[in-house]
Amino acid sequence: KRVQKNIDEKLKKITTVNVAHRIKTIENSDIIFLVEDGRIIESGKYEELM
Repeated sequence: KRVQKNIDEKLKKITTVNVAHRIKTIENSDIIFLVEDGRIIESGKYEELM
């Protein structure tokens, strides 16, 4: 949790692309893209996707 909090704080003002298997690790992202077979099948904020 501390590591993720530190990462979130450091990356607050820059654009990053993150790849994750666990959605919890990217829940603070501005937008999340769900990709299946190389295609975006859904996108939105964490709360919208859950």
